[in-house]
Amino acid sequence: MAETPTHDELVARAESLIPLLASNAERTEEDRRVADDNVKAIEEAGLYGLAVPAKFGGLEAPLSTWVDVSATLARGCGSTAWTVSLSVVTTWLLSRFSDEAQEEIFGNGPAVRASGVFTPTGTAIRADGGWVVTGRWPWASGIWHAHWAVVAFEVLDDTGSATGVSFGILPTTETTVDDTWFVTGMAGSGSATVVADKVFVPDHRVLPVEEVMAGGQAPEGTIYRAPVIAVGSITIAAPQLGIAAAALDHVITKAPDRGVAYSTYTSQVDSPTVQIGVGDAAAAIDAATLVVDGLAREVTEAAEDGRELSVTERTRIRAVTALAVRSSRDAIGTLASAHGTSSFAVNSPIQRWWRDAGVVSRHAFFLYETAVEVHGKALLGVENLPSTLI
Repeated sequence: MAETPTHDELVARAESLIPLLASNAERTEEDRRVADDNVKAIEEAGLYGLAVPAKFGGLEAPLSTWVDVSATLARGCGSTAWTVSLSVVTTWLLSRFSDEAQEEIFGNGPAVRASGVFTPTGTAIRADGGWVVTGRWPWASGIWHAHWAVVAFEVLDDTGSATGVSFGILPTTETTVDDTWFVTGMAGSGSATVVADKVFVPDHRVLPVEEVMAGGQAPEGTIYRAPVIAVGSITIAAPQLGIAAAALDHVITKAPDRGVAYSTYTSQVDSPTVQIGVGDAAAAIDAATLVVDGLAREVTEAAEDGRELSVTERTRIRAVTALAVRSSRDAIGTLASAHGTSSFAVNSPIQRWWRDAGVVSRHAFFLYETAVEVHGKALLGVENLPSTLI
């Protein structure tokens, strides 16, 4: 049996892909989906298997590895890294379903790509041995290359009344994609709408949302028992860190050969304004990275100890990841100003990073004002928190 690659080895694999992802970044954005070459290379590097259980040949890597791999991929292409992050956290979620479902999904190998949508914009009615599911689920990141779609839907009784919400796992061969993803940032993530029209989903691939959130059939004492929103927030924050790091590297590399318009500075390196901008952005990016890495360790340790995170711990994780994502976004804005107006030239990667980061920071997990409101209410003992994302 081959040895499981270390954290550093997996990050090194991601680093080796940066040139390819960067060279395909413009095409990925124009096509509004990840370039096929990127998908193939990531699969060959084994990175889609980061969260797949080891019993199926997966890497079962620590949460901190997911973060560092995704952040590294984002240095090449933010959209590509985003789809990998979403796929990894969705395959992790699949470990909570039945053994039969896991065998069906992972039985042929760990190179599984999944797309997931938590909003219950579909319905399911009972059928013999399962459920008939119908619905439309935007925005399903990475759906164009996914093997499976994990979607939420309302369960209807015989009268057509909703009795609860469940998650179902649908093979994408039984769904269609409505090409609805026309955006100015993260365009390459291919986050279109997955559509199901009376798709039969057997019982073993359906689980009530309460059971999914509580752990389902995941094994005790592992990262698979960690809270869904905490793991999801930390994982999909990672691409933002990598995008910001790429912007910082770019500005630093270009600074010696760029002057400051309408000034005596022939090199940005000598400009106090640029120096302060670079230093400020670097500090913000480092702080955000340290925060997300620290949260990944905290969540992992709690899961390994079998300790359930409290409500305030979970709201804190959401609030702090939202802060890290916002800080990284703002750092890119600072870098764009330091670099100059040409940051927004069509052929400059800075304008794409700026747009991508703007979209990531508006994801429901990272809406800062909502996240800190919920955390503040939890700290103050307010009941009936106005959000399910905890």
